[in-house]
Amino acid sequence: MLNKLNNGVKINIIVPESKKIESNSEIINKLCSSGALISYLKKPYQHAKVLIIDDKIMYVGSINFSRQSMEENREVGIITINKNNIDKVIETFEKDFKIR
Repeated sequence: MLNKLNNGVKINIIVPESKKIESNSEIINKLCSSGALISYLKKPYQHAKVLIIDDKIMYVGSINFSRQSMEENREVGIITINKNNIDKVIETFEKDFKIR
């Protein structure tokens, strides 16, 4: 992800309030210093993970992108190219991102 930021790709991220998840602070600092925009969401608690690429491909799931989550847990996720579903998630993301 840091490579993409260095190549001009825009990355916006919403994470749960940082006080609740201290383990994220190191990577959040690296992402911020590389140009990612980070927003902290207090409520509702955010558990789902969503990646949207170019408003055309979306992943939604529970995987934490950690070794334990990917190798030791039973997680679930889907990838879709359904424009209506992607647009709905983008709309929610944009509202939540502005809450800060």
